[in-house]
Amino acid sequence: MPVRKKHKAHTDKDAQVRIRCADPACDEYDLCVPCFANGATSRNHDPPTHPYSVIEQHSIPIYTKDWGADEELLLLEGAEVYGLGSWADIADHIGGYRTKEEVRDHYIKTYIDSPNFPLPEKADPRDISLLEEVPREKFQARKKRRVEERKEAAKSAPPATPKQKPTASVPACHEVQGYMPGRLEFETEFANEAEEAVQSMQFEPGEGINPRTGDLDPEMELKMVVMDIYNSRLTARAERKKTIFEHNLLEYRKAAAIDKKRTKEERDLFNKAKPFARMMNRSDFNDTAQGFEYEHNLRQAIAQLQDWRQMRIGDLKS
Repeated sequence: MPVRKKHKAHTDKDAQVRIRCADPACDEYDLCVPCFANGATSRNHDPPTHPYSVIEQHSIPIYTKDWGADEELLLLEGAEVYGLGSWADIADHIGGYRTKEEVRDHYIKTYIDSPNFPLPEKADPRDISLLEEVPREKFQARKKRRVEERKEAAKSAPPATPKQKPTASVPACHEVQGYMPGRLEFETEFANEAEEAVQSMQFEPGEGINPRTGDLDPEMELKMVVMDIYNSRLTARAERKKTIFEHNLLEYRKAAAIDKKRTKEERDLFNKAKPFARMMNRSDFNDTAQGFEYEHNLRQAIAQLQDWRQMRIGDLKS
């Protein structure tokens, strides 16, 4: 049986694309892209006269009919680099004119909703049913056609609206340093060390249960207590973030401009009322804060009138 001959790939990108000689004299003879570009030759291979074809090494379906192994690798790599939720950045990382909605739906359907979670349903390397149903040549032809169609659609589409706020976490890009709008997270969260207590904790099916009594072992009870503490910290973190988003506290410049219009007494009163914001929505809190300010102004006016009465001032004409 002939052995496929290959040149060593120079880069990871070269390993994904190979040039195969289609001449009968070269049986399964592959070249990497740099060697093909340099006109490399050996034995029966004659670059000027032999025909060739381009082979994408990993462009075959493994989990779904319309996603290749190369795209699956780029999807997981993008999720690791940009974080889950940054679907637009992950789609740009994958390329091939994939949309962020398409990437998000594929990840949720293939990985999250898989019956073999956290592995995809067809994660068994011996399962080649998709490859038999959709051969390499047919899949690559579909992919080429999809890319060309979307490329033409992108040319005729109107220019995209620029993002209101970039996702970079630097002060020049948005108003609050450390905030990541694309992920709705902060670089330093409330109880930021909460994950350290559970990061190395492991649970196995049936572990920690006494087979005779059915009760939890002391070690498992301790793990459950630690998990309860961790969940309470996550709840507290979510409540604080909800308060931040509900009251638009991320719009720092707008809030600072409003705060400058208040007097020192009104500013102190407003700061004392801020703890109530956690128990109210934005509208109710604004009404309450305005009520406090109105009461404060009334008390000042009443005190001034009482002083004038003590000094027997009946009008301001004199």
